[in-house]
Amino acid sequence: MEEALDRQEEEERISSDDAEGLDRSNRVPPPFTEETLARALEELPSGARQAVETCLNHWREKKFATQGFAFFMKCYAPQSPSIAAVFRATSSP
Repeated sequence: MEEALDRQEEEERISSDDAEGLDRSNRVPPPFTEETLARALEELPSGARQAVETCLNHWREKKFATQGFAFFMKCYAPQSPSIAAVFRATSSP
């Protein structure tokens, strides 16, 4: 039951992304840019890099919400100066 609720919440977040008119086909989710994400992928170990690439593909296929991608990426900030910099910049007043 809880899994069904989690899935429903995720679908609602994805729908809200769609309402904003995001074309995900060849983009990266905010607050990242192509450049920062490319640098981050170079900095991460292979397993983490594969996980990020998989989640990015899921985001592009509208299977993963933008907010979920950001939360996922935050866990790799200690391993990637580029990711850490993105989150420092977005949390600054």
